[in-house]
Amino acid sequence: MEKNSDPGLVVVGGVAAGMSAAAKARRMRPDLPITVFERTGYVSYGACGLPYYVSGDVPSVDDLIHFTPEQFKRQRNIDVHVHHEVTAIDPSVQTVTVRKPSGEEREVDYTALMLATGASPRRLAGQERFSNVYTIDTIESGLALQRLCAHISSVAIIGGGFISVEMAEAFRRHGITVRIFQRSPHIMKSFDTDMSLLIEHELSRHGVELYKGVGEVELEGIDRVTHVSTDMGRYDVDAVLVAIGVRPNVELALEAGVKLGITGAIETDDHMRTSVPTIYAGGDNTQGYSPVTGTPCYFPLGDTANKMGKVAGENIAAATRRLAGAWEAPSSRCSASPVRAQGSTNTMQRPSALTSWPRRRTTTTAPHTAHTATRSRPSCSPTRRGRSWEGR
Repeated sequence: MEKNSDPGLVVVGGVAAGMSAAAKARRMRPDLPITVFERTGYVSYGACGLPYYVSGDVPSVDDLIHFTPEQFKRQRNIDVHVHHEVTAIDPSVQTVTVRKPSGEEREVDYTALMLATGASPRRLAGQERFSNVYTIDTIESGLALQRLCAHISSVAIIGGGFISVEMAEAFRRHGITVRIFQRSPHIMKSFDTDMSLLIEHELSRHGVELYKGVGEVELEGIDRVTHVSTDMGRYDVDAVLVAIGVRPNVELALEAGVKLGITGAIETDDHMRTSVPTIYAGGDNTQGYSPVTGTPCYFPLGDTANKMGKVAGENIAAATRRLAGAWEAPSSRCSASPVRAQGSTNTMQRPSALTSWPRRRTTTTAPHTAHTATRSRPSCSPTRRGRSWEGR
């Protein structure tokens, strides 16, 4: 293995939390070596804007990308390596093992490590057998779905959350028949029932077929799915989009001895420090703490990831900044109407009292450094609203 002994901050994952941490650390420590490893081909992009790229609201995938690796190097002196996967962490000697695109591996030293490995879409059992079953979470997956729209006439969407609603609109824009299959009695569980009913009405008004309270979903076919079977019937499909939630990517953390929280994501204190010294975490792989319920929570949202990343980057640079908590505030749109959830709903557990985040004593005494905040990822709001769903 090639050995690189240059110390500094190493960031694993180059989207919201990872690039926010790198950018914040750079603003506060111009002399700090910073290296980012991202296993996909893109960094610093708005993943929540991908359905709007598929629909055509966002004309080019480049509109979702805020910085390229070359811009990070030129403007901020941050070394960003795409198609590089961190495969192991050795906290005892503070090194990570990185696999290059060629397959060759090298070891990289760190003085601080930021784990921003994100989350992966949950999958149906056996879906990998089929070539026409999709998820959407990366630029590459968005490109594949955008190309798909020209070749299909019907699609089944498994799941009824934000991505399902946004992708239903995207497919309808291309004149594709859309069926949503949802296990619970209503879609959009982040909202109370009265709000979910309004969204369901809007979807139905635009030709989306809703199947709620569905039991087991079975994908039928040989190499490609040709039918979706449920306890409500059997349906012809040209493609399937699985959007049944995400799971935090914690494998690297576990192998390094990092403690997980009760949500299954990485547990940190309010400085974004993990249970392993010099290792920080933030983003969709990390558990938060809800100021509303006073309990640990898991909200895999872009805004939360950015805030976690900024707090981690500031503390890596020797400041003492706390994250006040993780607020669930997802937003989207249904047709021309924006929809947003904020705080507690009638279906959530009501707090008995507001509880502060458990604190870990720190010996760092460096003062907070004033700064001007700048975004390290783009806004995910669609650029055009109110267009017809039924094609262009």
